Amino acid sequence: MPQFWFGFYSAFSGQVFYEKWIFQIFNIVFTAFPIMLFALFDQQYQKEELMKKPSLYKIGLKNQCFSTEIFWKWILYGFSMSAVVYYVSFVTFNESPTMEGQLGDLWLEGTFAYGAIVIVANMTILYGSYSHSLISIVMILLSVGAYFSIFWLFSFLRISTLADQFPEMISYPTYWANLLFFYMIVFPTDSFFNWITAKRLQREDEMEEE
Repeated sequence: MPQFWFGFYSAFSGQVFYEKWIFQIFNIVFTAFPIMLFALFDQQYQKEELMKKPSLYKIGLKNQCFSTEIFWKWILYGFSMSAVVYYVSFVTFNESPTMEGQLGDLWLEGTFAYGAIVIVANMTILYGSYSHSLISIVMILLSVGAYFSIFWLFSFLRISTLADQFPEMISYPTYWANLLFFYMIVFPTDSFFNWITAKRLQREDEMEEE
């Protein structure tokens, strides 16, 4: 989605700002394993509690987990978060020079935006999980770490547009501030969306009781 927002500044010319090599491995390396562990092992309730409280199954009967409203909520979430990623990445690197007075270029900003997406995707899984294990947390850390490791490797090997980008990127003071920002933004944002959902479910329960 950040590529969509970039289209307004590139006249939808088709110009990309993601490096093609790391772009190809987003789903394979950077986000694959945390979501698989989440889907297979995450539990909101223990099975003993589910057996004792049949009322917990009403969320499936009432489509509280899968519905048109929830679908559009996640579409809105994706649009809003991608806009934040794009504008924070591009505005800050253009407005905050290095100690030598250099400003970020297209590939530097695009590479950071890509990294921010990796962080946000994995932090969303971390915050959205009901149960955590050492393996799930380690896999999230490894997935985010894999991005920085591959970015450094491609920069060191001078592959394509990533040549020497890593040392340049970390020389920007705004880089470290942006990293902290994207690590933290998921939690209040997801809390707000979850609060809206909880209020809606509460209203539905109150209407049933009436």
